[in-house]
Amino acid sequence: MEYSQIRNSSTAEFTPSVSKIDIRAEQTRHLYGNITTAIMANTGIALLLLWVLKDHVDQTLLNYWISALSIILVARGLGLYVFKKISPEDQNINIWLYAFAIKSTLAAFIWGISIWVFEPYNNPEIPILITFVLGGMTAGAAAILGSVFTVYILYVLACMLPITIWFFLQTSEMHSIMAMMLCIYMLAMISGGYTYQKVMLKSILLSRQLIKAKEQAEQANQAKSIFLSRMSHELRTPLNAIMGFAQIISHDINQSEKQKDHSNEIIKASTILLKLIEDLLDLSRIEANKIDINIKEVDCHKLISECVDLINPVVEKYQIQLKYKTGNTVNQLILADEFRLKQILLNLLSNACKYNRPNGSVTISYTAINNIIRISIEDTGIGIAPEKQDKVFQSYERLGNEDTLIEGTGIGLTIVKQLANLMDAQVGFESRENEGSTFWIDLPAA
Repeated sequence: MEYSQIRNSSTAEFTPSVSKIDIRAEQTRHLYGNITTAIMANTGIALLLLWVLKDHVDQTLLNYWISALSIILVARGLGLYVFKKISPEDQNINIWLYAFAIKSTLAAFIWGISIWVFEPYNNPEIPILITFVLGGMTAGAAAILGSVFTVYILYVLACMLPITIWFFLQTSEMHSIMAMMLCIYMLAMISGGYTYQKVMLKSILLSRQLIKAKEQAEQANQAKSIFLSRMSHELRTPLNAIMGFAQIISHDINQSEKQKDHSNEIIKASTILLKLIEDLLDLSRIEANKIDINIKEVDCHKLISECVDLINPVVEKYQIQLKYKTGNTVNQLILADEFRLKQILLNLLSNACKYNRPNGSVTISYTAINNIIRISIEDTGIGIAPEKQDKVFQSYERLGNEDTLIEGTGIGLTIVKQLANLMDAQVGFESRENEGSTFWIDLPAA
């Protein structure tokens, strides 16, 4: 089938910018991918037929026939082995398609002439048996060979024409009827093969389109990560200068109270902006696989205590009560990257404070369950609506808090999830709207 014909068919809406040889290559690879199934089916049916016919036909002719079939099956197997080993490129695929067509047609012809090889028949049921076998093989071949219509037509004709001619040459009316039925059967198989090829072409074209779209998305994502990384680096330099000068001004004893307030606001805003930039930089590093993870033994109690000390300014700012419950053993060692685990816990603690209620509470605790240590952070905050819980770890998703005064970009939990994955840890949560949430991370015990 010409590619122009394919474009004008029902597959037109799926057609990406791929060449004819690309489609032919995919069709050929599909054929070779099914050779193993074809060889196994041919071998099984041949052995069964050999067992049935051994006492009803000439043994010498049967041996010749099975030998010829074995040779072509071995040739098909060797062709598959070489094809997989060299993995031919698209521009060299036609020769492999022609070789496949020749060998499959020869195999079909050997099956087709069996009706002539094994005569004369003392038992009239033998031709019916052979007809049944060949009909089943051509029907099954549609799924194996149907991706290339020409190959399937050759297979059907080589397999069914000899037996059809044989029935036509017999003298009885019953044989003539069988011959006509076989003609109708061949037309039905060819029509089915044509329909199957259209389905396969649509599948191939759609697959190509999806692959192209995936590659474009990956390129766009990589470009975004590079942009974020470069911009984060560029923004930090002037921002650090702003923060430095603001801190110098804030220590000036000669400034007025209003000036102090202004300099403090500059420091506050700059600190928030620096945190956002750091988050963007971390996310871009993770997406670009440029982040190092150093797994070692970490004292869980000590690390949580440090996080509690670091988060206290945030706790005081939001007027939250922070509780720390030690686990069933104080000196519990875990396997983790200490710096990245601290980053995860501080992120979760910060969220628990920001999305809490006035005078609410946050409880951090850990428990040992077999070889897993679970660190949990429970808050009494606003919770997460059930319909939004599947978006919790998505990038730039703030779950309906976009228009609130709560600081954030919606990438903190994305970073938490990806950092946990890099440490072979599991992150999860439970949340009840208007009641609170509990986030946890499961880490292997040392």
